Amino acid sequence: MKRLIYIIVFISLGIGIWASDSEHAKEGKVFAYYVAAQEALAADNYAEAKRSLEHLAKHSKGELKSLLESVLKAGDLNALRHAFKPLSEHIAKAELPAGLAVAYCPMAKAHWVQKNGKVANPYYGSEMLRCGAIKKVAEAKGQ
Repeated sequence: MKRLIYIIVFISLGIGIWASDSEHAKEGKVFAYYVAAQEALAADNYAEAKRSLEHLAKHSKGELKSLLESVLKAGDLNALRHAFKPLSEHIAKAELPAGLAVAYCPMAKAHWVQKNGKVANPYYGSEMLRCGAIKKVAEAKGQ
């Protein structure tokens, strides 16, 4: 009987850990696809940005999914950049994984999330790639 209880507890803990790892992995994909889109926009690459946002939409729900549906209607680079603003403001409010940062462009009057490092402005791309400043850097949990 004692052995059965240990097995049940072990399985229960395993399921809980697996579920939280699964959610963590899904959240990681959201940020990875978002950052891929941000980098593509900074590089003036409409097709890659759109592809990354389509992947992001597949892993999203709720308000994020609604924002993405609007973004994905954009038919060109300028429209996509404009539609990217509300999505970015939403993402910038989330708890970010370590290694990511929130940046702000005063010209676009908008935030975005990117890898920590040199500013790579998705709203102006090569036209004004370094316009903006890092406002917040996500740190590893427990620091």
